[in-house]
Amino acid sequence: MEDLRYFVMVSHRWPRSNPAGFLRKYREGGKGWSEEYDFAKPGWVRTTFFLDHDRGHIDYDYEEVPAAEAEALMEEKRRRKAERDRLQGA
Repeated sequence: MEDLRYFVMVSHRWPRSNPAGFLRKYREGGKGWSEEYDFAKPGWVRTTFFLDHDRGHIDYDYEEVPAAEAEALMEEKRRRKAERDRLQGA
């Protein structure tokens, strides 16, 4: 991956410290790709978020964040999801 950049999905309800979602853009083999992190799978899946956002079809905005910040925020979301899943299964 070349030129890897991370973004968080934000809104008035979802601040940068607790974003609605996670995105990344990168180049590979001369092509540009964008992906969204899917917590249900879990893993990265291709997305049209940026294109849809530019067309006005997305209610969320996005902010670029450093990779370390994105990883820390994602880990916290995964931890909270695991805790919710554990409590629901109890």
